[in-house]
Amino acid sequence: MKPGLPNVPVIKSFSATVDAAQYNRVRLVLARNGAPHELVLGSRGLAVSLDRRAWVLTDRHLEDLPLMAWTQFDRRRSGLHAPVQCSILLYHAYAQVVRRNVLAEVDRRLQALLLGQRVSGPQAQLVPFRRTPRDA
Repeated sequence: MKPGLPNVPVIKSFSATVDAAQYNRVRLVLARNGAPHELVLGSRGLAVSLDRRAWVLTDRHLEDLPLMAWTQFDRRRSGLHAPVQCSILLYHAYAQVVRRNVLAEVDRRLQALLLGQRVSGPQAQLVPFRRTPRDA
């Protein structure tokens, strides 16, 4: 899968907000480590591809099937404390169930990474975006 939005039909899309602290942490990690990056969320097979334009949740056990994406971030806000408007694209019927938990887990792992702490779990890591043979 290439970084950015997948070429898969969207089931549903809607507007939402991302907490300012979560958004700021992702931007800080991308500024320090470059973009895109993939945050592996442990052994359940979920991973979030983080890029400046979109964050895509995929299931690594199902050949990187996209589950949902946060995109179209509105960077015009009154300050760093203000939530960020975005669009959420759902690619899977049950993606809405994990939406808030995934962002909370991403935030927890990025916060630990920024503080130099070890993130729990052998697969809990931030890695450069992996390219597959079909990306060529």
